[in-house]
Parts: sequence; C-alpha cells; structure tokens
Amino acid sequence: MRLFFDPRFRETLLSLAILLGSYLAARLLSYLFAQVLTRAARRTATSLDDRLIGALKRPLTYSLFLVGVWAAVHRLPVARRWLDRSDGVLFVLAALLVTLGAARAYGIFLSWYTTESRHPTAEGLAREFGPLFGKGGKVFIAVVGAITILQHFGVNVASLVVSLGVGSLAVGLAAQDTLANMFAGFTL
Repeated sequence: MRLFFDPRFRETLLSLAILLGSYLAARLLSYLFAQVLTRAARRTATSLDDRLIGALKRPLTYSLFLVGVWAAVHRLPVARRWLDRSDGVLFVLAALLVTLGAARAYGIFLSWYTTESRHPTAEGLAREFGPLFGKGGKVFIAVVGAITILQHFGVNVASLVVSLGVGSLAVGLAAQDTLANMFAGFTL
C-alpha cells in the first residue's frame, strides 16, 4: 500500500498514462486529419494533394506521438543525464521524421510536376531532368537533416558547409565543358 503513496511511483504511472494517451490521441487525430483532408482532396482536380496526404499521414502520426513521449519522459523521476540522452534521441527521431516527410513531399511534388502538371515548362527539359532534380533534391534534404542533427549535438558544421561549397565549386569548374556539352545535346 505504501507503494501507491510514493511520489516516484505516481509520476511513473502518470508518465505511462501520458504515453498511452498520446498514442491514442495521435492515432485518433491522424485518422480524423486524414479523413477530413482526404474528403477535401477528392474535390480538387489534381492528384497531388491526395498523394501528399497519403505520404505524410504516418510521419505526422509519429510526430504527434513523439510529443507525448517527450512529455512523458520529462515527468519521470530520472537523473538529468538520462533526461538529456533521451532528449537527444527524441530530437534525432524528430529530425529524421521531418527529413523523411520533406523528402517524400518533394518526390511526390516533382513526380506530379513532371508527369501531370499542365504547366508549359513541364514538358521537355523538366521531364528529362526530373530524375536528376529528384535525386539532387533528396540528397540536399538529407544533408540539411544531417547538418541539423550534428549541430544539435554541438558539432561545428560551418567548416563542413564551407568545405562542401569549395568542393562543389571545384567539381563544377572541372566538369564545366562536360556539362556544356550535355546541355547542348539536350537542347538539340
């Protein structure tokens, strides 16, 4: 009976309740969000919003659950160093979810633009360079996500960004003639 009056036990139970509640709330909110947006997306003429809703539903659900996990962990009676470690893990998971969601959204938008868009520039060069822009954009999103994670843990990324800039300038200058020939071939 003494166990129920222990404040650490009550905080642990409250953390478990917050964790369970956040899981249920994330699932319910994700379901409602998807239902409302799916109905609204069906009324539009394009399939872009339908595909975006389907691709971003899961990262949104996990993000909402991570907020609950963060609140539950901060209620636990643990040492500060364990709290800092759990905050680091939660930050990495959140950054990975945001990066995954951004990469999915970018891929869907680029695919839609090169195949279904009625924009006049969607034909020709946009279709030919679609895979290049797709891979380059996803690499850029992944690099931004990695830089965000590294900067959170105190790694100096300014020198890394400068090195990447100088390296890409050197590659660009070295491949200048090759790229000029490639673009000339595409325009013919």
